[in-house]
Amino acid sequence: MLEARETCSGATGRNGGHVNPPLFHDYAELKEEHGIDAARMILRFRLAHLGELQRVAEEEGATAFSQTRAVESFDVHFESQR
Repeated sequence: MLEARETCSGATGRNGGHVNPPLFHDYAELKEEHGIDAARMILRFRLAHLGELQRVAEEEGATAFSQTRAVESFDVHFESQR
């Protein structure tokens, strides 16, 4: 962890954390640079972190303290149709 001042000081301490890998943002670039199979593998690897973080929080009894929880969300991607 790298923090400018004290741990979780400033905006870091005021803002809630979100683990939300930007999958659709990066897919096109990953596909172009590494190919479809590698791009899919990279995205699956990124998604695997979500379950692991939740598992560790539960195992350590830290879900209430850390406010770790699984939630559903969605992203909307707009593209100009010119």
